[in-house]
Amino acid sequence: MKSELNNIGKEFLNSEEIYQSINQESIVPMELSMPVGEFTECAPEFIDVVQSVDDKSEESVQKNKERKKKNAREKLVKKMSYMVVSAVTTLTLAGTLNLSDIIQKNVLSAGGSIEGDLRFSIQWNDKKNNPNDFDAHCVEPDGYHISYGNAKQLSPSGGMLDVDITYPQDVAIENIVYSDKKQMKEGTYRLYVHNYAARGGKEGFSAEVEINGRVYEFEYDKELAHGEIVDVAEIIWENGRFTIDKKLHK
Repeated sequence: MKSELNNIGKEFLNSEEIYQSINQESIVPMELSMPVGEFTECAPEFIDVVQSVDDKSEESVQKNKERKKKNAREKLVKKMSYMVVSAVTTLTLAGTLNLSDIIQKNVLSAGGSIEGDLRFSIQWNDKKNNPNDFDAHCVEPDGYHISYGNAKQLSPSGGMLDVDITYPQDVAIENIVYSDKKQMKEGTYRLYVHNYAARGGKEGFSAEVEINGRVYEFEYDKELAHGEIVDVAEIIWENGRFTIDKKLHK
């Protein structure tokens, strides 16, 4: 009798049903029609099996916790690594970017082009305290005048003002670019800055002229009066060669 009960108990305890019940943390129904003394002899095996399943369950829960901690640590490390790399990159750029790099970056951000044989760019309001409306101008050899009045339009020599800022909110940029020197008429190209509207700004501007990949930088650190014009440079295009005559010196 005891042997039969033990076998029945083992089959029941090894069944998928009880494992699922224990794993689901539910109460295992067990009603055996046997004397308590006889069942007690089976109880150690029942306790051993339940304890084994509980141990496996606890082990599973522990492993799951460890896995979550590991994933959390990995995510934290990745995030911190990204923050460190970003900070180092920012500091590196701040330490290595020169004026020309900054102006070119701002031209691109404003939707302008830095690809061309001749480019004239100006920048102001770096400290966000110069709301003046500065304009970049270019007078071509035949008298054609590139300015805000014909922005986004190609000139007869292939030049264009592709960025025109009227009311500076952040760093302000204006940009004139000639993409192909073969279209340019021979003669002198006058590049200058005009303070179209003085709105209380006390500072000047930065400028650069790029010719065939070579950049010339200019600074004007004085206040411009309303309507004042500051010549930056004259570019002579003749016999397939560029010559620059600097009017504004750093």
